Amino acid sequence: MYGHYLTITIIATLALYAIGGCIWGFAVKKIVENKGYSENWFWWGFFFGLLALLVALTKPECHSRSYSSRESDDYSPLHSAAASTYSQKNGGGGWLCDHCGKTNGSSVAICSCGQPRSSYVRPTVKGEWVCSQCGRNNALYVGTCACGMSKNS
Repeated sequence: MYGHYLTITIIATLALYAIGGCIWGFAVKKIVENKGYSENWFWWGFFFGLLALLVALTKPECHSRSYSSRESDDYSPLHSAAASTYSQKNGGGGWLCDHCGKTNGSSVAICSCGQPRSSYVRPTVKGEWVCSQCGRNNALYVGTCACGMSKNS
């Protein structure tokens, strides 16, 4: 008689853990998807619950751009206008991440999504020179880039 109650208790406990795990799993998966990642975090949420939810909430936003002409790097007119406006407001500095589309300051080497700046080459504007070592655009009056490379090198 005691074994029958024990079996029912074990089955009910496992069922509750499975239901709770599914709820955590779907919640974590949805949060990660909404942040722009294509990773499947269901199982992390299923097994680790609240801990996985907290990790998912701390992941940075990463919304990839998907243009039909991505291979040729032809951006839309809206994209070009936004980059131009940002460039004017910030004295020509800054760069747009190819992976997530976030605008980063000129001193930022790696975007918050993990994409390095080196994959982006911003055309120089009048009154700038491009560092041959790091690719940073510097004003003409700057003799040495922040990376240490001199203008004449």
